[in-house]
Amino acid sequence: MEGVVGFVNGSGLARSLSRTKGCSRRGEVSMRTSRPGPRGRRQPPEDKGFMESELVVREIQSIMKEHSDLIRLGATYGKFDKRGKLLFIQQWKNLMERYEIHLKRIELSDDFQAQLTIKQIEVSLENMGMNRNTMMDYMKSTLQKMEEDAERSPW
Repeated sequence: MEGVVGFVNGSGLARSLSRTKGCSRRGEVSMRTSRPGPRGRRQPPEDKGFMESELVVREIQSIMKEHSDLIRLGATYGKFDKRGKLLFIQQWKNLMERYEIHLKRIELSDDFQAQLTIKQIEVSLENMGMNRNTMMDYMKSTLQKMEEDAERSPW
């Protein structure tokens, strides 16, 4: 059994949930493992939840990798020429757009884990005095200022 953190009625108050196979009690989450079928044959696993789907997992991994790569590359931003700076900024803009779309997909899902993910993001941002809109606005504003500065660069 694995412990998972959940939220009570969207209040942000954490509570513990148990993860067990074939749960039927309220508040438990199924692991969606394969189950015995007729005559003992294994049937394929049930459909995965939204957050466990291959597409969603690949997209978030891709976003996280690109984010890490851009952070690492940004350490040398001051050495970039004008073209390099503008390309770097455009890559950030593209990443932020993908992230925004991905978050909206998660938000629109009725999957429990998806809703939990959105709630965790909201709580994290609230702890920094922001919400998703202010975070995105801040990033866009910062990138706009960087772009204006790069455009003024003589080289």
